[in-house]
Amino acid sequence: MDASSISPASQVHTLYPPARAFFTYQCPHSDCGGEFDLADIIRIAVSDETHEARGSLLCTGARPGEKGSKRACELRLVYAISAHLGGR
Repeated sequence: MDASSISPASQVHTLYPPARAFFTYQCPHSDCGGEFDLADIIRIAVSDETHEARGSLLCTGARPGEKGSKRACELRLVYAISAHLGGR
């Protein structure tokens, strides 16, 4: 079986009001060292008058390939972010 056909590991991230927010997430492929950094996207969503951001990010990590080589992961994260600002 080709390693690219293996589904990524499931992930759930729950933040509660007193928790400090973080927006960098590891690639869900267990054999990839890449990550998705949503911090700038969150800042854009909060500062934009619509308070929304949509798009996609490509994982820049590497995964094992044939004969010990490495190949680009290229897992695509599609996001839709809506910021709700309290007190306004």
